[in-house]
Amino acid sequence: MLSGKERFKEGELERPFAATEMGLIYVNPEGPEENPDPVASAKQIRVAFERMGMNDEETVALIAGGHAFGKCHGASPDTFVGPDPDSSPVEQQGLGWKSSYKTGKGPDTFTSGFELTWSSTPTKFDIAYLHFLFE
Repeated sequence: MLSGKERFKEGELERPFAATEMGLIYVNPEGPEENPDPVASAKQIRVAFERMGMNDEETVALIAGGHAFGKCHGASPDTFVGPDPDSSPVEQQGLGWKSSYKTGKGPDTFTSGFELTWSSTPTKFDIAYLHFLFE
């Protein structure tokens, strides 16, 4: 199977794709092409969410709100995690990582594979995530 680098120029996925790079989410959390440059990341975030019809204010509300409440799930050891979406069969590429851990539902669910909260108050809707981000 061709990798993202062979199919698309990095950072140049074309419309109607909302993502700017091939991968799990709309933008690379490590920065464009794994370069942790906040200015370049902001540009890619703006492009990705603009493609979904959002302006800057809506994008900030979605990202900050989404991270203010809840956590990502890593219910099982990584031995239960299937291949990354790019390496999966084409019909499974939009579904994220597959898991063979127990039922794969409810408490057996995982998202990124990491088990962590975005703030010290994951059940309270507040701006603690933003404090952690900027301090």
